[in-house]
Amino acid sequence: MVANCQTFYYVLRGETCTSIAAKLRISAQQIIAWNPNARLDCTLLFADYFACVGLA
Repeated sequence: MVANCQTFYYVLRGETCTSIAAKLRISAQQIIAWNPNARLDCTLLFADYFACVGLA
């Protein structure tokens, strides 16, 4: 997760970068950029963890 993250989202089971992005009206590419540990294909974005979805 990037150091200047300001907004967090609790990932639910079954959600993907694409579904979260659509729900929050941001791009999947932004989620991937702000959560580099999730990998480029978003396979390491896990349920029951927080993801960065907005910067300061």
